[in-house]
This record gives sequence, C-alpha cells and structure tokens, in this order.
Amino acid sequence: MIQFIIYAISGFCVVWLNLLLWGFTGGPVNYIPYFALIGGLLLFIVSAPIAIFLPRIAAGLALIGSALVIPWPLLILFQESDWSGVAICGVPPVVAATTAGFKLWRTRSQHWFTGRESPHFILRVAIALTPVIAFVSYFNAPLVIKLVTGFSDENPPIRYIIPDDFRGEIRIERSAGGIDVPLKDGYLTIAIPNNGKVRIKQPDLFSRWHKEVALSPSGRELPFFPSYREQPDAIGMRTLGMFNDPANNLPPETMVYVFGTWADANNVLEKFHTNFLKATPAPITTP
Repeated sequence: MIQFIIYAISGFCVVWLNLLLWGFTGGPVNYIPYFALIGGLLLFIVSAPIAIFLPRIAAGLALIGSALVIPWPLLILFQESDWSGVAICGVPPVVAATTAGFKLWRTRSQHWFTGRESPHFILRVAIALTPVIAFVSYFNAPLVIKLVTGFSDENPPIRYIIPDDFRGEIRIERSAGGIDVPLKDGYLTIAIPNNGKVRIKQPDLFSRWHKEVALSPSGRELPFFPSYREQPDAIGMRTLGMFNDPANNLPPETMVYVFGTWADANNVLEKFHTNFLKATPAPITTP
C-alpha cells in the first residue's frame, strides 16, 4: 500500500504541476515537459494501480516514469536558476524513484511476477481504480491523453496581436459561443482585446505542438517566453499554462498568459491560488 500511495501522490503532483506551469506551446523546445507529463501519468495511473497486484513490475515502471520526469526540474534549474522550482518539481519523482529502487532491492530474490495476496482481490481492484477515477474527475483526461499521444503532430502556428500599451492577463477559453480563429498568412490569428479575455470555438487548438508568436498591431514582433520566469524584468508574452481546475471558475481547455514581467505573471498566479472568480472579470465572447 505504501508503494501505491507514493506513486499515486507523486504522479498526481507531477501531472498537476506540469499542466499548471507549462503551456505546451513552444514546439520542440518544450519536449522535456512533455516527457515529464508522460512520466507523471506513468506513475499516477499505471504504476500505482499495478503496485496493488505486482509490486516489482510497478517498481520498474515507476523508475521509468521517474526517469522521464527528473530532466524537467533540471531544465528549470538550467533555464531559470530557480531552486524552489527544482524542489517543487523534483521531489515527487525522486521520492517515487527512491521508493521503487528500495522495493526492487528488498525483493531482489523474488520473481518479477510475484503478486500480492492481500487485501481481498475485490478491495484491491477498487483501490487500483481510484487513480484512474481521480484522473478522469480532476483533469480534462481526453485532452491530456491527446497531448501525450499526439505531440509529434503540429498545428498551424498561432499569432497573437497585442494592443499597444497592453499589460496584464490574457485568458483564452474554448466555448461554442466563441469566435472562429481565422487562418491568415499561415497563422491562426487571435486579436487580443483591451481586457485580455477571448472565447474561441476551435476544439483542441492547444492540444498539439504549435509555434506561437506575439505581434503589435503594426506587425512588430514582441518577446514571447514559454516559461513565465524567463528574463524576469523583460516585458513580453508569458505562458502560464492550461487551467482546468473548477475551483478557478474556468472551463476546460482555458489557456492563460500574461503580457508583462515575471512579477505581473506571479501576481496573476496568486489570484489563481486565492479567489480567481472575484479577482478577474468574466471573459467576453468577441474581441
């Protein structure tokens, strides 16, 4: 049971942090977060359930999942020199890998397919299903599965037109009542209104690899930072990621950006962790 709990909690933390901190937008530069997401899912919805039945197999899979995740905090350290980010994103895979390694060493004389005999089989099945149920209930499971199975497929690049003198939060929601994002000069073009809130119709717009650029109304290219902590004092487009937590009053597949400095982005993130409904106005349908 300890194996199950550690793999499930570690995997959940990795998946949640990954979807919170990254927008899956910058093309191959972000392959490492994608692999980390795959590793988190391997821990959360594969290794944890299997640990109830075949502990050694689960431990081997947990080591593979942890190995996929660990380069992610190293990337954060290399790009941002942020030890807090390294600790938050690095502790779950390290704990899972340590647990798995200890299990394999302690049971090294056992066959790989040696199974558990307790608790009762029906109870084990019920316990094993809880990570899958949690994944489907808490996350936008279909979209996450598309993210990890279709990352080699690439959408047309997305171009954001940022109003002059704009600074602050940009929120893009998918809604049946939203606008059709037009394809102009090979770019899916989204004009950001002055209040930063847009609703779009297209499903799965952010579920596959795609490049993103930000332009001024005159066509001047603006800085775009896939990680919101990059170049903290520079003003530019910063990806905060995809938010699906109902507690934030956001529908599924909502992308959040900030045009500003790291401090501006951090202030928006603080709203997500306090009272998002009161902190930000409702999105509008058309720009």
